[in-house]
Amino acid sequence: MSKSNTVITTGGSGYLGTAVTKQLTEAGFVVEDMQVDITDEAAVTKRAAEIKEVHKSIWGVVHLASSPLDRKRLLDLTLDEFQKPLAVQAAGTFLVARALHPLI
Repeated sequence: MSKSNTVITTGGSGYLGTAVTKQLTEAGFVVEDMQVDITDEAAVTKRAAEIKEVHKSIWGVVHLASSPLDRKRLLDLTLDEFQKPLAVQAAGTFLVARALHPLI
């Protein structure tokens, strides 16, 4: 299958995401952002279905989503505060990869 020039991003509207999106666009890629909470399985599945309706294949996925860091000492974090960034980075990446795999 011939690969397209479409790149899917997560977190494409944040500070880093805006800069990366600009660079990708300038390099000739079409950039489409997930624009959902990537830790929400139903939201990721729904958004991936919308993307699959438009695109037969994609060039790749760029993960830029992150969770705001709590400016606390590690041992002062609650379990929820500790787990949130991990969920975005690990579970979010997993959910997006699983949902978009057929297009890559």
